[in-house]
Amino acid sequence: MSPQFESIQKEALGLPQRERELLAEKLILSLSKFSQEEIDKAWQEEIERRTKLYEAGKIESMEVHEVIKNLRTRL
Repeated sequence: MSPQFESIQKEALGLPQRERELLAEKLILSLSKFSQEEIDKAWQEEIERRTKLYEAGKIESMEVHEVIKNLRTRL
């Protein structure tokens, strides 16, 4: 790794957790081919799609602890 990378990494790791989280989010978004607005729009459309399916009785809701349990079983 370059000296510049090493310096930035050292400084970033010294930040408080919340600032590291924000920095990580910004770095990840910088790698995406989609803008934050496009991502937000896609999530909103997915929320609306799932809400319609739920209201039509085509899908059921699930308690969060059940979702986590199912995911842990899969992983």
